[in-house]
Amino acid sequence: DRIHDILELFANTGQKPDPHEMFTVRGDYNGKPWSRVVYPGQIADAAICLIPPGAKAESEVVLTRPNGIRWKVKRDLRIAGPVPEVRDYKTTSDFEYVAEKDLASDTQAQLYAWAEFEETPEAGTVHLHWQFLRTKGKPESHSLRRNETREHNAQQMALIDAGAERWIQ
Repeated sequence: DRIHDILELFANTGQKPDPHEMFTVRGDYNGKPWSRVVYPGQIADAAICLIPPGAKAESEVVLTRPNGIRWKVKRDLRIAGPVPEVRDYKTTSDFEYVAEKDLASDTQAQLYAWAEFEETPEAGTVHLHWQFLRTKGKPESHSLRRNETREHNAQQMALIDAGAERWIQ
């Protein structure tokens, strides 16, 4: 979406977002139409201060699990290092959603961690950082973080593999 595009552009080029850019979002709630104006540059700006120099935006990798299942992983932001970090940006109208998120058992988070372990074999830990950007009201961000260990990730990936195998049969 547009907010991800703005954050990717900033990470890759340093270009700041246009705070005046806007578009209208429309929907229907219980049969009643609604609309509101969204300023994606202002929303993205709430996350820009947390993007370090040298981060790699929108990195994609295709990896194959031992059972032959291939996963395509597209990380919003990747920071290489002895403890690699992967970030994912989520837009939400309400931070209530954040309380429901558990990166320890989240399939997307575990796939991202596994990709990092594959790309950084010496790493024993991957730092997961989910950044939620509020799209309604004052633009703000809220972070959810987890230091994922190789051992825990292996356990979670075994569960993901089993689920994927059941799904494709």
